[in-house]
Amino acid sequence: MKKILNCLGLAIFVPVGLYAQPNLTKSCNLMRHGDHLIKQQVEYKTPGREGEHVLWDFSQQKPINENYGLTYYKYDDSLITRQEHQTLYKYLLKGDSLFSCGFENQTTLIRYAKPELQLVYPMLYGNRHEDYFYGNGDYCNHLFISTGGKSVIQADAYGVILLPSGDTLRHVLRTHQIQKFIQRTVPYRLVEASDTVFYTDSIDYHLANDTAYMQLDTYRWYADGYRYPIFETIQSTAYTRQKPYPISNTAFYYTPDDQYYDLENDPENQAKREEEAARQEALNYAQTDKNKDDTATDDSNPIDYNAYLTDNGNSIILEYSLNKEADISIMLFDMQSRQLSNEHRGKQPEGFYQANIPLYGFQPGEYTLRIVVDNKIFGVKIIK
Repeated sequence: MKKILNCLGLAIFVPVGLYAQPNLTKSCNLMRHGDHLIKQQVEYKTPGREGEHVLWDFSQQKPINENYGLTYYKYDDSLITRQEHQTLYKYLLKGDSLFSCGFENQTTLIRYAKPELQLVYPMLYGNRHEDYFYGNGDYCNHLFISTGGKSVIQADAYGVILLPSGDTLRHVLRTHQIQKFIQRTVPYRLVEASDTVFYTDSIDYHLANDTAYMQLDTYRWYADGYRYPIFETIQSTAYTRQKPYPISNTAFYYTPDDQYYDLENDPENQAKREEEAARQEALNYAQTDKNKDDTATDDSNPIDYNAYLTDNGNSIILEYSLNKEADISIMLFDMQSRQLSNEHRGKQPEGFYQANIPLYGFQPGEYTLRIVVDNKIFGVKIIK
């Protein structure tokens, strides 16, 4: 895909120091009738921190299933169906909001009387929306299902993503959807009136007081110029008496080449890709011009970074990308602002780096990781 972005002959003036934050719109990101994609199930990796200028490194994720097909159908101006893995997911577009109406497969049918909120267009970094949903269903024509919950969708981060293909995409927006729901399944002969439906005013009570409920955390990464997500992770957690019990984690990779070559007639995203290619061409020219003005490059953001705990909680992994040569120091502080470690890495050229900060012997709690880039300070909170 790198060759795609660099093969255009460009004679366009682009201000290299300016770029609007990525956002999701109906014209560029709404699913379309007839679109068919192949996504790959890959090894799971934690989604990392929220915030600005995040670096997501998924370049080492190995494929598990490389042939996971998706097809979209549109029956009228508002109803859309996604067929995936022998399951049909149905969506309703109402104004600027996209809702899930339920799903069905060979064993299970769910229909929402109050549909579940999925997205609100446009979606920009910092936007947050929430709503309730509820409905009924059937399992194998033997069991009655009633379900209800709350869905929160937020654009919680933007930055740079490194993909399994080796490609690097900038101007990436991440969304985080949190679905908390209760589900009851009973034989039809035992169904009572109280089992038939959840109502909005009772859902918060059930989530706070019922013995068990489920939570799905779905993260999706969208890159400018591509209609569908580039990467996706799904975490499933059961809560019993408010204590979490992880069930499963999975991740999917939508190759940019697939969206570039196989999606027909997508002029809105083609225009965005050409705009980005022009910007990169102009930036490359400015950086190699020996007589360029110092203001020609954008130094406002010298670093994109991510930090997360290892699975055993004994160390922090810091991944960062320098956009120019810089002097780097990495420090760790506790909640009382006491410095616990300090690594001065000195001058490092533009590129990608990783650091391991040990936490052996440290007590559970909140810590602050501070990255000093020349005279600029960046930080992220870590919960051990």
